[in-house]
Amino acid sequence: MSEQNAGNGRPREHLKEAGASQAKSDSPNLVEQLIDLRESRANRRKINRAQLRREIVTACGLGVALMKDEAMWHSFCLADWSGIRNPPQLFEQQKAVFFALKYMCGPGREAQSEASFYFGAVNALIRDGYLGEELYDAIERFGGLKKLNDERRARVESPYGKAIAASAKLDLISGETAATTGSSIVKPPNHSYNEHPSKWQFNVKFPSYPRIFEDAGIPAVFLFEAQIAKFGEKCEMNVLKFQRVVRKRRQRR
Repeated sequence: MSEQNAGNGRPREHLKEAGASQAKSDSPNLVEQLIDLRESRANRRKINRAQLRREIVTACGLGVALMKDEAMWHSFCLADWSGIRNPPQLFEQQKAVFFALKYMCGPGREAQSEASFYFGAVNALIRDGYLGEELYDAIERFGGLKKLNDERRARVESPYGKAIAASAKLDLISGETAATTGSSIVKPPNHSYNEHPSKWQFNVKFPSYPRIFEDAGIPAVFLFEAQIAKFGEKCEMNVLKFQRVVRKRRQRR
């Protein structure tokens, strides 16, 4: 706890010094709210899961607001980041949610590891439009922080996830929040919230009978080139080309 408190004496004074030379914002002081959240977190002795979810949801909401407020983002970058590696740069405003969680958790390697864990767990939900009470409920409904983070790791480490990462050169730790339109979070069309936001059911049409599925054995990995015909309450996909991915066996030495 002493490590977390080490950076909590100066942030408010530092913010006043930084804000004196910055453009004014029409929004409530988002950085002050993050400082309050960080101090409250540092001063508590114990926390239950519901309280932790509330802290994460609050920080994420403030991060989304920072994505939309350039003046406030500037002040946030000039806040006291003592003891926190890789503080935000002005050009990284699209990553504000990630940095809000980093700031909330405070200085120290363990605290920053927690911030990365929280972000990995909730980032996909935020990209799908979950904020506030919807995000609070979704974290519990989809199995909790650990399960959400495990699912993210599985997606990233899958052959499809690796192919996406290689082709698009995505920053899988902090870059996913950049999925925005202007300054608005993208929300999926009419998705059933009883299902996980990453799960969609498609009617798939093949150019011919896919007999290779019978020969390959299930489960098996395939690469598809397809056209998305419908997306929303009903989803349809027309497969143009597909082939099985055969993994090379390692030769014993």
